[in-house]
Amino acid sequence: MVGRLILFILFPIMVYSQTLSFPWAVGHGKNTTGGRGYGLFFVTNLNDSGTGSFRQALLDADTAGGGNIIFRVAGTITITTDLQILGDNISIWGMSAPGGGICIYGDETFIKGQNFIMTDLRFRPGDPNAGQNEDGFNIQLQSSTGIFSNYMIDHCSFSWSSDENFSIATGLSGNATVNNVTVQNSIFSEGFDARNILLWGYGMTDLSFIGNYLANTQQRNIRASVAGNVSWEQINNFVYNYGIAVNPSNRHNVDVIGNVFEDGPATQLVSTIDFSDCSTSNCPPSGDTDYTGTALYHTDNTFNGGAISVSSNVSAYITGTPNLSSGYTPLSSSVVKDSIFANAGARAWVDGVDTLDAHIIADGLNGTIGSWPSNEAATIGLPTLSAGTPYTDTDNDGMDDSWETARGLNVGVNDSNGDDDLDGYTNMEEFMHYRVGKGDEGGSEPGPFSIPKSKLTKKKLIKTGF
Repeated sequence: MVGRLILFILFPIMVYSQTLSFPWAVGHGKNTTGGRGYGLFFVTNLNDSGTGSFRQALLDADTAGGGNIIFRVAGTITITTDLQILGDNISIWGMSAPGGGICIYGDETFIKGQNFIMTDLRFRPGDPNAGQNEDGFNIQLQSSTGIFSNYMIDHCSFSWSSDENFSIATGLSGNATVNNVTVQNSIFSEGFDARNILLWGYGMTDLSFIGNYLANTQQRNIRASVAGNVSWEQINNFVYNYGIAVNPSNRHNVDVIGNVFEDGPATQLVSTIDFSDCSTSNCPPSGDTDYTGTALYHTDNTFNGGAISVSSNVSAYITGTPNLSSGYTPLSSSVVKDSIFANAGARAWVDGVDTLDAHIIADGLNGTIGSWPSNEAATIGLPTLSAGTPYTDTDNDGMDDSWETARGLNVGVNDSNGDDDLDGYTNMEEFMHYRVGKGDEGGSEPGPFSIPKSKLTKKKLIKTGF
């Protein structure tokens, strides 16, 4: 009897530990657990700081050792100083917001912790950040020390930075490493300094960029500039209106699979995949030109409908099989554009993307228009996000009362961390899946490139088999 009791207790724990971030999570960060099992912290206003603010909710989650950020408000949060996410074990559920969701505007954002999940947020530093040479969103920074693992970023939008729109940074000291990262279903666009995504430093391994749209930004789509011990997969992305696309450095291991590249009204300036020697500033004091250990795998990529080009300096280092293995099965490049236009960007599965992301998508659909703006006046302006009405949650467990009732849960009791169907996801997580049309109430839970039938409009459903 005792043995049976022990098995009963251990079984749900075992399932819990193996559960994906959410059913559509893929790539090297797919097993990130974030705030699973921790408490809830509510954002109730759009203030930069103080009680009820996003900044305070993050600080409170850090103090608690982890947490889930739930939004009871929608709109633009204007920050006047860096937004620093300090703690480990945090999930930010952007789909919980009512109305048009949340945008962070005015300054840059850092993640300094690990085991981090974030969905359905927008980051647009904009004109207030002009001239600061700051990235819009950062995982770690040059002065970090330690081993940092497990990041899942899904359905977010990044634009209008004064340096990169998005970066992962470990610096040159060798004192920090970052591994097991997925960035999926997101939009990166209109970098005001013409730079999109940078991987800067040693020791960044097992990074996945899957199903993203990179547009209207001249360079760094993706760039890694420091030689040695960097590995990433760039799979099923659409890169549009650029000058420089994939730009690794020497001794990197890179898989480029099933991507679509179109330079649109711009002109591709170098090879589609262009490996660069590490410069004196990135590899002091004299640079680095040693390609020993470099490995590139590429297949099923297109440039303007034809074959891509690869710089000649890596011809001896092209491999016949992938260098990384995250378990993701790529789509054919022939369906990537339609899939991304239907799925990428903050709130794409909730109430649709905002006007800026819609503008970026329209450029890519047209194929002959687009620009590289350097300020807000050169683009369409900051979108106005509707306030909406938050769902009713009388017991403050992060779930809509009506959904709890339909599910047979107890309205009046905080059962957010329960798991009524023993599938490894908490009740609150299951509700967030439902918010984007991925709840198990509707049957099977599809993969990253399919969308609920109720949200289909002009784009067909792309099935992946997940």
